[in-house]
Amino acid sequence: MTLRRTTTIEPHDIVALEFECGKCSARYSVPIREIKLAPMFCPNCRVQWLRGVQTSQSPDPQDIAIQRFVAGLQEIKGEGLNAKIRLEIFLPPLREGEEGDKIKA
Repeated sequence: MTLRRTTTIEPHDIVALEFECGKCSARYSVPIREIKLAPMFCPNCRVQWLRGVQTSQSPDPQDIAIQRFVAGLQEIKGEGLNAKIRLEIFLPPLREGEEGDKIKA
């Protein structure tokens, strides 16, 4: 038998986007309400994160995708839905010695 651990979160539970540098592993967390443009460079090592060139007249395509994601989260947080929307996320298996939910078989 295979057990798969998942949990769900509601859009209002998402309070920030975290960016982790692929080079130096520095993490940069931006509150959802403060995201105007996605960070182009790592604030620690200055490696470029997004592919394109970002200007006010021509935003980077990846930045546009991030902005649409954030806007979508804001939209589905709104009033007027007759259902709750939740995102299901996968939880990795517990490592030996970690405590977690007890599952009776």
